[in-house]
Amino acid sequence: MEPISVIATGYATDKLIQLAERMVHTHVIERWTRKRAIEFYRYFCISLFAEEPDEGKCQDLLNQLLEDDTKSEILFEAYRLVCLAKSKTIGPRIIAVVVAAIIQRNGMANGDEEILLAAAETLSDDELLSFSVAVKEFGEPNEKEEFEEILEARQYYSSDQKIKISQGALVEKYGNWAEKMKALGLISETVMENIFEHALFGSGREIVRSAHFHKPSKRLMELIDRLSFDINN
Repeated sequence: MEPISVIATGYATDKLIQLAERMVHTHVIERWTRKRAIEFYRYFCISLFAEEPDEGKCQDLLNQLLEDDTKSEILFEAYRLVCLAKSKTIGPRIIAVVVAAIIQRNGMANGDEEILLAAAETLSDDELLSFSVAVKEFGEPNEKEEFEEILEARQYYSSDQKIKISQGALVEKYGNWAEKMKALGLISETVMENIFEHALFGSGREIVRSAHFHKPSKRLMELIDRLSFDINN
């Protein structure tokens, strides 16, 4: 038979675990999930009604949506993204606006919308704001509705000269959020080699490394600007 002290210790540990679980659920999970959910449902209803509706209208609308299998599945997926979002405010709002547009057209998310939703889930509020600042500095997009910026350009005049292509140029230029956007497919990198002639040194090569912000970037920037006006309230 185990000593009473061991049994008591085990009992106390179980009680402590139960208490910790209740406290974490109430003060951490429920608190922050609720905050994100409030942001989502508020902007979801605003997007569908084109104004801030009263609670009754929102409840009636949600009841109608939940009766439709496809729309209820879209709402479930949206809520899952909101609960897991790193962003406490801007991300849930973006998810709300994008999902409302999907439901209004009775469709499913297209490729661009899937990227927008993934970005809203993955990036923090500060990272989303930093992304918006970077995109605005580009000015207008090109004919493909993309933004492009040269990260580095190196010239070589000797065939024996070792070519060095730096790693981590995206993070160095923009910050950690750039690698996250690259993983989501919103940003890509290219390395191009250009051959040229120099009056003094003869033939040379130029290695150009560029960052490409793809089509959804402008839309995401616009959403961030539109939905970040009171995030500190």
